[in-house]
Amino acid sequence: MKKLLLLLAVAAVGFTACKKDEETTPSKTDLIAKAWKAVDVKIGGLTIPITLLGNPVLTVAKTGTYTEISFGDTATGTWAFYSNETKLILDGGTPDADTLNIVNLTASELKLSGDLDGDPAEITYNPN
Repeated sequence: MKKLLLLLAVAAVGFTACKKDEETTPSKTDLIAKAWKAVDVKIGGLTIPITLLGNPVLTVAKTGTYTEISFGDTATGTWAFYSNETKLILDGGTPDADTLNIVNLTASELKLSGDLDGDPAEITYNPN
């Protein structure tokens, strides 16, 4: 009987030790919440040098706020996902509200597209 209990105990430890850790997929909020530096900007199909835009850095917080620094100036506001997390609204409910399409959001890239004064615009960020 003692050998049977010992065998069951060893087997239980073996099964527990072999159990794979479950990998969790990060939420879109987890993915977007970080500092992002602009690496590519296209407006109307033309690539705009990042230096001409002041090397923008966008910092997104899980709390629903953001900070953008460009040319040493700081702008702050709020952000939210929209349309099944396929769009990003900046400063929703204000006259400065912008709705951007999320083209790609991974741990290593944030790509947004939208309209800038009637021209299509796309900006790509990498983690800062």
